[in-house]
Amino acid sequence: MESNNNPQQPQDNKPRHHFRRNVEENKTDSNPTEKPYRRYNKEKGQDESEKAHQGRTREMRGTGVNFTHFFSLPLNTVEFKLSAQSYMDQVLGQMSPNLHKHFDKQGLDTIHITLSMLSLEDDKLKQLAMAIFKEKEAEIIKIIGSDPFHIAFDHVSAFWYRESGNKIPRVIYISLKKDQNTEKLNQICNLLITEMIANGIVNTKDLGKMCVEHNKETNMYTPQNYHVTLFRVKNHEDLHQVNFQELFQKCQQTDTVVHHVKRIDISTRYFYDSDGFYRPLSTFLLV
Repeated sequence: MESNNNPQQPQDNKPRHHFRRNVEENKTDSNPTEKPYRRYNKEKGQDESEKAHQGRTREMRGTGVNFTHFFSLPLNTVEFKLSAQSYMDQVLGQMSPNLHKHFDKQGLDTIHITLSMLSLEDDKLKQLAMAIFKEKEAEIIKIIGSDPFHIAFDHVSAFWYRESGNKIPRVIYISLKKDQNTEKLNQICNLLITEMIANGIVNTKDLGKMCVEHNKETNMYTPQNYHVTLFRVKNHEDLHQVNFQELFQKCQQTDTVVHHVKRIDISTRYFYDSDGFYRPLSTFLLV
């Protein structure tokens, strides 16, 4: 892992691509961030309990898939955190303070983009997934090319609850600007998911629950929606008074920064590293 989110750059400033496996999946030393299923919640002043973990896991299981890991782009740098906080402030600033309690902020330490969910429930599946990740290193390097890998934010939007003609957001997020780098992400995701399917790690019937779709025209497996979560919203009658479509349109794209993505992880759900981000099963550094 990079120390303090600031990995040391090579002295010759040329792009470097590294692969690292984290095989200490089940370590439980005295560091509270390393204990499975528990993490200190800074905002609420309490630990997330195993019971809460189990509840969220059941929610993700759908018809029986237990998603334990996910391909992610970690975005927990200072620049990303400032941008995300700016968007959060804009959203909350346009509604009455008494409504803020219905919005659960995304923790800035864990801010990320999900490429795909994964179910790696035993060591054999974990080792196989890591081996595939390693095997595809050269192809990922070729897709990315020699230039630094960047992404840019686009606009605020939401996934919605549907009820009685009113639209209440379930998740509020920032979408990614579609450009050549999101096309590169599509190619990387397709490369990895295709191999996961071929090796029996992924079942195509679970793609929707994995947040992945298959485009029949391009024959590619890609994320359904590139986004960065800002809030998870509690469905409440008080929110019916808010015109969220209009609110989102008023959220200006104040973030003009093109952000440098530094790594791709296989992240472990509900396990955390010392920097607060999800513990990586494997990390592929892009710098």
